[in-house]
Amino acid sequence: MEFRGCDSRDIFERVGLDLDAITDSAQRIPVEPVCKIWQLAEKEIKDSTFGLDVQRFITPTTFHALSIALWSSSTLKDALQRLVRFGRVLNNSSIKSFDESGESWCLTVSVLRDKDDQPLIAYQDLDAFFATIVTICRSIYRPNFCPVLLELERSQPSEKGKHEEFFQCQINFSASDNRMFFDKQQLGEALTSCDPEAALQAEALAAKRLSTLDKNNFSNQVYNEILSDLLTGNANEEYIASTLNLTLRQLQRKLSDEGTNFRRILDSTREELALTYIKNEDLPIIEIAYLVGFSEVTNFSRAFKRWTGKAPGAYRASLD
Repeated sequence: MEFRGCDSRDIFERVGLDLDAITDSAQRIPVEPVCKIWQLAEKEIKDSTFGLDVQRFITPTTFHALSIALWSSSTLKDALQRLVRFGRVLNNSSIKSFDESGESWCLTVSVLRDKDDQPLIAYQDLDAFFATIVTICRSIYRPNFCPVLLELERSQPSEKGKHEEFFQCQINFSASDNRMFFDKQQLGEALTSCDPEAALQAEALAAKRLSTLDKNNFSNQVYNEILSDLLTGNANEEYIASTLNLTLRQLQRKLSDEGTNFRRILDSTREELALTYIKNEDLPIIEIAYLVGFSEVTNFSRAFKRWTGKAPGAYRASLD
């Protein structure tokens, strides 16, 4: 806000929030005053697209451990999967998902609504989120990166050109949901900035932060249980449900309420670990298969090719 010449302290005071309090990363800020801040700032700045400016201030520590995990990821796909898995570190007012969609992958942000059917996240905030994602991709992949397509629920702004200039792709406003589409080939390319060990360590810290911020995050509990049980061969839906003192149906319902399912979490966890282990040339592929929970190396090879487009050996060779 101050970058655009706006008195941020005055606006925070008008909605009853202490500006200094936002430096405490261990607490949540209520969504209602945050939405009001966006609305008041827009009136002061007189620009409905100013949320796009937020990306100017994003650094590898903006989102604490989650940022470090994103910057250290092996591929853009790996980074986006982490973003969805730990998306509730950023806010708990939306459901984020990342799925194949034809020739693309689609990142969806479905905003939750209040009892009056009003969105809990301001459209300026969503502009900021998607601009931030593209900025991170340009930082860790290529400076000229652009998504395939962007769909936003917000109405088309009078300053439409600013969105097009930044995202460099087709943009559909007044859409049914908030979605960004990515090219499959670009998502699978190895990143020169990757540091798999740092990514896993940062992810563990992100999981800890999430458990502190959002004790109701069930997907994170399931993810942590899967990590613990992969080596024992017990990382199956029935066993995880029992360790969490739930019936299978209760586990499935709770994951569905958070916009995901057990298979998706298991698959992304295995992929994440496999991409870490494959970089260690001292680890035979048959051992990697075992470490990520496959009893047959042929099944692991088939899954690895689905994740990366290459067999494990060919992928390892391409890293040289």
